[in-house]
Amino acid sequence: MKTAIVGLGYVGLPLSLQFARSGVTVLGLDVDAAKVDALHQGKSYIKHIPSETVAEVVRAGTFQRPLISAVSGKQTP
Repeated sequence: MKTAIVGLGYVGLPLSLQFARSGVTVLGLDVDAAKVDALHQGKSYIKHIPSETVAEVVRAGTFQRPLISAVSGKQTP
């Protein structure tokens, strides 16, 4: 199963992580490229969500980076 979550703030990030931990492949989208970059480096920017939780789903491949930036429309690295 695959899903996309638009907005990775205080609602979208925990929702994304819960889906990813339950085995759903999640494509996380946000207009803030810095948030998307931090997440895909395994870093959390929300204090009650440990970076290790983020890193775990990134390593597992269930939390994925979009191929196209939601902001610029350009391909992401």
